[in-house]
Amino acid sequence: MSTLRWNDRTTHRVQTDNSVEAILRKSGLSSWLENCGPTSGTIASEVTGHDVHIRLPGGGELQGEDALTLWMNDPKNVSTLKSTRPDIDPVAYMDNEIIQFYPKALETVFGAHAAIEMNASWNDVVSAIRAGSAVMIHLSKPRHYLCVVNFDEAAGALIYRDPWPARTHTDGFNLKMLKPEFTTNVQPSIVIVS
Repeated sequence: MSTLRWNDRTTHRVQTDNSVEAILRKSGLSSWLENCGPTSGTIASEVTGHDVHIRLPGGGELQGEDALTLWMNDPKNVSTLKSTRPDIDPVAYMDNEIIQFYPKALETVFGAHAAIEMNASWNDVVSAIRAGSAVMIHLSKPRHYLCVVNFDEAAGALIYRDPWPARTHTDGFNLKMLKPEFTTNVQPSIVIVS
């Protein structure tokens, strides 16, 4: 079994076209690519069937990754985030960089069930995908989040979305990762979203 909407292009998002990134870019920061995690979490939530559309009272819409980034960095949520990882001071970091904060954030913003798995292996990711979940993984170089949405049995490859298209010189939709790349460049902490 694969995630509900793994091959639905309308559920693909990129991190470079939203308000948070525009604000960071306009403020002149040389390193403004900040919300790959929230974009991956938004993709994971949507492909597993959760509504990620944030409708405003006046009829407008806020992008889901903006809502997730803002919730994770809202000072009112510091105590909630700190309770999930007491050794980290949420005030000292961009909270969307801390993987342990995602389960609570995805549940609160999108109603998605999410869980952290530490020391996860290739087989753990494949098992989660076969069970119908999406999986957020975190690359070591560059430090960057991706969303795994399916497993290609014939090729033995994870199918993932990359929210930073320039990294792969593609649109980032449903790319493939083989086990050697996973083993050498994916951090062992994952977020399983269902």
